[in-house]
Amino acid sequence: MIGDMVKPTLADTKTNTRRAVRFPAFVENPEFNSWQDGFPEGRRAIFLGSHSEEFFSVKCPYGQIGDRLWVRETWAGANTEDGPAILYRANNHRRYLMHEDAFLEADPTARGGRCFDYSKTGRVDFSAWAGDLEGEDKGWKPSIHMPRWASRITLEIVDIRIERVQDISDEDSMAEGIIHSKWKWDCFETPDGHILYRSPAQAFKELWDSINSDRGLSWAVNPWAWVIVFKRLPELNLCS
Repeated sequence: MIGDMVKPTLADTKTNTRRAVRFPAFVENPEFNSWQDGFPEGRRAIFLGSHSEEFFSVKCPYGQIGDRLWVRETWAGANTEDGPAILYRANNHRRYLMHEDAFLEADPTARGGRCFDYSKTGRVDFSAWAGDLEGEDKGWKPSIHMPRWASRITLEIVDIRIERVQDISDEDSMAEGIIHSKWKWDCFETPDGHILYRSPAQAFKELWDSINSDRGLSWAVNPWAWVIVFKRLPELNLCS
């Protein structure tokens, strides 16, 4: 997950994500209607052509209702005054691993009878000092390199549907992470806050194109999109 989207996810204001539908190679121009009623878990969508014999199904590659997704984000291993920690760049949160039994082993010679077991963290490097990383561009690891155990956000899929990307409502645009402008009350902005827009949907259009235009799936093309609706599992939240 890109850094700008982590904060609204933690705040439970981002509860939607849209991903362009990938059609089979034989479909050159998918001018079809969609139908999902036969798949209540959202795992597939049927696309119907103008003639009854024209149809095919597409499987949702992101899971089905009830599945859990763990989120990767920009992070780093670092040393702190309280021992090894995982740092999360989005909000400078520190996860102190010495406070979690899963990373400790019994050692009668250690103070308190427990010591940190580095073998349980794989190859994570904790040599950097946390204070030297915060506010800096260097030293952080990209989200793709985050191991499962270091993730602090787990999402549960509660709904999946298919729609054209231009059919998004202002309400759903806000659920995609669009926010009210900090500078002008009647305007909206993408999470990076660079440009103001008159409606949430206009701001989402910019967000969509920033990700999908180069892949030939721009807003103007109006592609089909999987709409994944999720909730963050609060019991797994490690953010203070």
